[in-house]
Amino acid sequence: MMRSRSRFLFSQPLGLIGVLAASLLAGSASAQRPARTFTQADNGRRYSLKRGQALGLRLPSNPSTGYGWQFVGAKPPQLQITDSSYQSAPAARGLVGSGGTQYWQFTARRPGTAVLRLAYHRAWEKLTPADKRYTLTLVIR
Repeated sequence: MMRSRSRFLFSQPLGLIGVLAASLLAGSASAQRPARTFTQADNGRRYSLKRGQALGLRLPSNPSTGYGWQFVGAKPPQLQITDSSYQSAPAARGLVGSGGTQYWQFTARRPGTAVLRLAYHRAWEKLTPADKRYTLTLVIR
């Protein structure tokens, strides 16, 4: 006799509970609420935070035109990226060529000074200067 798929899942409660617990624990590590979310207004600023704190960075972007924010040089070893996403503007959803927001979340992993440097340009245009630049200095204690 063949078991149905749902019957099999419920007949293995410890396995199902283990899978659910592992997925919840994995999601909670990156779901830490940022201590602060930085924006374009913070360009060039310096900010202090504690080891283990999360921070967000939200910048306007329009990838439908080929433009996007990219890290310049190596990412600072003091920071770990825990989330990266793009969200189109609510009023412009579904409109071709409309912009939105690029978002990153980082966790401060070790003490030191971390400088985030980003450039806004088309990735395939290596020889042209960036249209915009963003720099944020983070002192992690």
